[in-house]
Amino acid sequence: MGVDLYHDAAVVFWPSLHISARRRLRAENRDPDIIELVQAIQLAGRILRPRGPEERYEDVLRKKL
Repeated sequence: MGVDLYHDAAVVFWPSLHISARRRLRAENRDPDIIELVQAIQLAGRILRPRGPEERYEDVLRKKL
């Protein structure tokens, strides 16, 4: 489950975590930059996801990149 982003959507990746979330992750010895990178990759995947059964992944790549 996710949010569909369409052709005219602008995606801003950085910074995606609130400062308190970054502090909490650091306190747990987890790297907040890795979490932000994972979020950025997930957003890119939502942009490139086919929109229906008639659209193939290869067509989406040609159209959107």
